[in-house]
Amino acid sequence: MIRFLPLICLFTFSQAFAQDYFEQFRTALQAQDTVAQMKALKDWEAAKPNDPELFTSYFNYYFYNSRQTGIAIENHPEGEESLSIQDSVGTRWYMNDGVWFNRKKLDKGFEFIDKGIALYPDRLDMRFGKAFVYREMKDWNAFTNELIATIEYGKTIDFQWIWTKNQSLEDGVNFFMTSMQDYMMQLYFSKHDSTSVYMRAISAKILEVFPEDVKFLSNMAISYMLEEDYKSGLPYLLHAEQVDPSDFIIMNNIATAYKELKETDKAIEYYQKLEKSGDERAQEYARKELEELQK
Repeated sequence: MIRFLPLICLFTFSQAFAQDYFEQFRTALQAQDTVAQMKALKDWEAAKPNDPELFTSYFNYYFYNSRQTGIAIENHPEGEESLSIQDSVGTRWYMNDGVWFNRKKLDKGFEFIDKGIALYPDRLDMRFGKAFVYREMKDWNAFTNELIATIEYGKTIDFQWIWTKNQSLEDGVNFFMTSMQDYMMQLYFSKHDSTSVYMRAISAKILEVFPEDVKFLSNMAISYMLEEDYKSGLPYLLHAEQVDPSDFIIMNNIATAYKELKETDKAIEYYQKLEKSGDERAQEYARKELEELQK
């Protein structure tokens, strides 16, 4: 046992040094001291250039220091606090809180996180961190591509991911799927012109691996319904109903699809199911729809 002691001590000290650098960087980040941030990163890189936390810290450094804020004049409101103005020809504009990024700095951050992912591909926090930044940039195409790449890699490791500080996720699949659903909601509420296309691309990849997942069957259907293509969306909803007949959100969406397809009898059937099975608000909504359809 004695001959292994130096190696164990070396590993322990190495971990401690890395932890010290991480804490130094975090303290400097909280203090918004960019000089101290870079010093901590450079010292850390010299001591342990392949530390996974070094790559995420560099990424955070360049992200936070590339971010700029101000007032943006746009043709849509970004919340209740947006100030509306009208120009000389009657066009309405909105003053929103704007966020911009110094692309040169941000690209440097992407270089570091890409190196980290190449060395530690099982680190889900790196992949999700990259997706988060694309979301902040409102680059929904890159956001979607990053999530699809994450799904593709996840298949190769059975979605058994590692998180910050190389901690294994206890329930990697559930954590991953819950996070992906959160990302789908962010896409949905982005109101981007290509929202439906992006939702469908991600949902299709998930369903290749988890074909019975009710939420992603629903997401796939919604991606079509956003385009008013109810005929294409309906089969996914009916599949979801087979998996979970008690899901009243699925019932409501099926009823809506049939209503839009002018299949009134089927729409009534599902609104009646919703009236019996949904929560109070869903039941009230179903009653109003039934009154309208049965006039």
